[in-house]
Amino acid sequence: MKGKRIIGPLALLLFTVGSRGATQDVFTIPLPGCRCPDTYIPFRQICVSMGAFLDRSSDFGMELVEFERQNQEAIRQACPETVCDTEVRGTVDDIVVLDNGAIVEMRSGSVRARDDAILYNTGAGWHLFTESEESESVDLIREPRYCAAPTTYPLLDSSGDTFQVGGQVFDTTFGCYGWRVGDRIVNRDSICVFSTVLLNVTLGESCEARCP
Repeated sequence: MKGKRIIGPLALLLFTVGSRGATQDVFTIPLPGCRCPDTYIPFRQICVSMGAFLDRSSDFGMELVEFERQNQEAIRQACPETVCDTEVRGTVDDIVVLDNGAIVEMRSGSVRARDDAILYNTGAGWHLFTESEESESVDLIREPRYCAAPTTYPLLDSSGDTFQVGGQVFDTTFGCYGWRVGDRIVNRDSICVFSTVLLNVTLGESCEARCP
């Protein structure tokens, strides 16, 4: 049996699943600021109980998609999309200063001064996507003073080895695994000749796709 219930002042909307034995709270909408309660971990843009995440059943994926579908508006309110088009002004060791005033610390990888970049928050943390075509996790030291947002498109179809994004169909035979309909996508190449790199700001991942 599946149902919803509201828990006290936290007003957490929970998805309960009885098919796992005892009724268990599996998914919950994040708290304001996209924070997860204790014993829950961020996954995509929702919170999943640690036990359910570690012991995923064969129905986990379908249940996750259904929970996201039923609660899209509440998830957006808890985890507003933050995607900023910017440029790397300079670096000192792992510290990166961006043109929009933000300062971040790289957890891995490296960037170069004057690289075009996209700073974005998946709800599970901040990421920096640069001309190296890699998306790296970062710690935000200072908030951006302003945010020039690039256009994001919803992933409309992911049939077989193709994606439909922004009116174009891309061949994704060699990547983009686990991307789902509704994920928000940035395509920085307005003119695509042979291939392009698509950025999934919902998952915090990028992959190469062949042009239409």
